[in-house]
Amino acid sequence: LHRLFRAVHPTLAELTDEIALFTAAGCDQAAILSALKKNIDITKLVTIMASERGSDGIERKAFRVCGGIPIDREGDFMLALNRATALLSDSHDYLLIFPEGTRSRTGELGDFKQGAAMISKETGIPIIPVCIRGTGKAMPVGKKCPKYLNPFKLKKYSLAVSFGESIYPSGKSVEEITSSLRARVAGMLK
Repeated sequence: LHRLFRAVHPTLAELTDEIALFTAAGCDQAAILSALKKNIDITKLVTIMASERGSDGIERKAFRVCGGIPIDREGDFMLALNRATALLSDSHDYLLIFPEGTRSRTGELGDFKQGAAMISKETGIPIIPVCIRGTGKAMPVGKKCPKYLNPFKLKKYSLAVSFGESIYPSGKSVEEITSSLRARVAGMLK
């Protein structure tokens, strides 16, 4: 997968010294892991994803390998957030969370949930916005495996993972952090 993506971040090479909270719009864990694997130790990464994402064998295995924390979108999400906060404080350096909570069916940026901001505020850990472009065509909603070749153009789909500048939580409310994160990701999509 790493050959399909390009990663852009002004200080991504410095991440080995910084504990970070990655928030991704686009909901493609494989794309992000592929983009990050040369810059961080991905064994120190934990991921929060919807509990139903681990319903089949392949997804469940990938979820576990990536330190998956299941979150119940319809129930008590605080259990998952508390577990993620504890892991960041104890044994992991990075958290990947998808603030939209789902993949876009329209290609438009959705509303952001406040979980990432709550964790950032609680731990003091900065948020690094992540923007993934092209996954809507390469891996449409409902597909379990990406399509690598565009049959109409006979070439690979264009996919890109971009990393924005860190958002630090000090002096900001959860609402301000969430709003700033969404605005930053929206700016990255332009």
